[in-house]
Amino acid sequence: MPPQDISSSFAVIIDVTVHDEDTLFNAALERCCGDNGQCATAHDDAFAMLKPGGDIDVSACLQMLFDPGVSPPGCQIEQSLVEVANQR
Repeated sequence: MPPQDISSSFAVIIDVTVHDEDTLFNAALERCCGDNGQCATAHDDAFAMLKPGGDIDVSACLQMLFDPGVSPPGCQIEQSLVEVANQR
């Protein structure tokens, strides 16, 4: 039986608590640089995106880690969004 052409939109929500921004930043930097061949230019670009002005952009780090850039088979990621739910 051939697959049906069904187009439905879903929202996938993942709540996370960040308890170590430095570890999060390093993981996001590794993901970004690893995806770009680990060259110095990719590292500099990733650093500027994830830590602009010297402060860690937690939202950018989370987006780098949770939005894989490639949609899973059978679907298309339309957008990803990171919102601060409760800032301390």
